[in-house]
Amino acid sequence: EMIYSCVMGCEVEYEPPIDYDAYDEYENEEYFMNHSYGWLTTEDEVRLIDFFAVARTTDTSGLYLADPIFEEWDSQLRNCASIYKEIGISEEDNLITLSTCTSAEGNSRTILVGKIIEESDVE
Repeated sequence: EMIYSCVMGCEVEYEPPIDYDAYDEYENEEYFMNHSYGWLTTEDEVRLIDFFAVARTTDTSGLYLADPIFEEWDSQLRNCASIYKEIGISEEDNLITLSTCTSAEGNSRTILVGKIIEESDVE
């Protein structure tokens, strides 16, 4: 299951808050590794997010498909990712994709992909 969120003009809160002006910084490996965890807060629960990939893609990319074949989706993500941290994902995992426009071209997007960690798996 994947959750998609546009980070421009949406009413979604992340803890710690994402600095949208620094969103492109996630393409810097040192910055990514130092900021690869976050929290997804809902009305009912708080979940840890382990961000494992950052990629530049287009707004019509197959990475936005709601029901992709997992292996094809993962292969496409790996091919366009500037950073892909091996954390062991599978089609049973809950993933979140944050997407924002980039300063490059009109339909260019930077996406940040994370695994939503089950409460029982948080140490």
